[in-house]
Amino acid sequence: MKIHMYFVFLLALLYACSEKNIVYYYSNTVVTDTIPFDILNYNGILVNVRINEKVYNFVFDTGSEKTIINSIIPSISEFYDTTYFYDAFDNRLSSNKVKLDSLHIENLHVVGMDSYLQRDLYYDGILGNDILGKMVWKIDLMNQQIISTKDIKNLRVSGTGIPFRKVNNSILFPISINGIKVEACIDTGYQGFMLLNTQTMDKVVDNIDEAILWEDIRDLHSGNTFAIERYSPPMDSLFYILEDVYVDGIALRDEIIKFHRFKLNFVGMDFFKRFEYVILDYPNSEIYFGPSQKKSLEFLKTNMSRINSNGIILSSTDNLLQIKGITSDAKDLGLKYLDTVLSINGISIVDRDSLFYRNSTEEFQLGVSDLNISEYRFMIDRLHFVNDTSLIEVKRGKSSDRVKLIRKFHSNSIPESIADTYVDLNLPLFRREKIKTASSYYYIFDIREVLFEKLRNR
Repeated sequence: MKIHMYFVFLLALLYACSEKNIVYYYSNTVVTDTIPFDILNYNGILVNVRINEKVYNFVFDTGSEKTIINSIIPSISEFYDTTYFYDAFDNRLSSNKVKLDSLHIENLHVVGMDSYLQRDLYYDGILGNDILGKMVWKIDLMNQQIISTKDIKNLRVSGTGIPFRKVNNSILFPISINGIKVEACIDTGYQGFMLLNTQTMDKVVDNIDEAILWEDIRDLHSGNTFAIERYSPPMDSLFYILEDVYVDGIALRDEIIKFHRFKLNFVGMDFFKRFEYVILDYPNSEIYFGPSQKKSLEFLKTNMSRINSNGIILSSTDNLLQIKGITSDAKDLGLKYLDTVLSINGISIVDRDSLFYRNSTEEFQLGVSDLNISEYRFMIDRLHFVNDTSLIEVKRGKSSDRVKLIRKFHSNSIPESIADTYVDLNLPLFRREKIKTASSYYYIFDIREVLFEKLRNR
């Protein structure tokens, strides 16, 4: 018995020493640290991380419980059992538990942590809440930078924050819809505005008949962060509604909310874009929001492709243009999910030369160039976002069918202008003004001349 108790004590001591060896510190002269970031093509945040003096690109993901590194990064393996975790689509994924001598995010140094997960990724790594949860992070989307510090007092923030809960390394905070309080996971890995589960929909939606139903793929995270062979997110029935959202008394009017079948509710990057900045104070479990901003490009694209839509979403896969999202109205016209599109408005999109499909750049003054959108991309964007009527031809065995699509308007709630730091240059349909901020460019889009006449004349 004494020998058994001795080993128990020894294991506990080793575990405690391991915990004490994890150190988070700044360089001596640093109180607050500025971390520039890039915007991923799906609206995510990408920051530079140094490991063994080499720089890697990591996704800043408050929706990930653990920090995950790519298999290509040298690590120390002291654990031989496979560790499993679940991604956003509830896929059970395998990984190895590894140790790094140190990991550096600008002047923040993480030393001695031995609980990293390692597996094949499409990115170099994912910064999760096991690291993020030790610090205060001010996410400034307008200037594309993050300010990190150990103490919220160093940011000189006025007012009080909104309390959030930590559940299994996720962070949940309260929002209100139709007077109903809802808890949502704060997830910078999700590109959209808000994704709520169907149980929540039953509570907050007064009239379910007003919800717009799409058959579409689940897209909690656009694309697949994890390198899964033959990865394909499952089909699902997704509902869209427009509602006012309240955050601690702040009203966000006529926002697009999507409902799905996941367990949790999520708010993502497009939600954060409604504010000048967002501060996550992990040590005190509070979130702060800066002054309100305009709606974003993502809002406009979702409004015109999902709310005021013609009933289909097209996507290119393996050199085919296919229907990847569809409403019941479009199905009644004889269209089906994964139908291959052969032409749009009488113009064939099959077997064209490369110039038809490829964007190009043109230098119009010294050192300044602009993007010329391909005819192929321009046709698809106009079908999704502008044309009130479109004629598409779809493949039917050795023949084809032609179907006329008519845009159906469910809402007039479109602002006169929108603003964004992330610009989808494949969308050259609106006049935009480029504004230089402290560390990046900010764009104001005037959308009245494209959209408002058609809404007034409905």
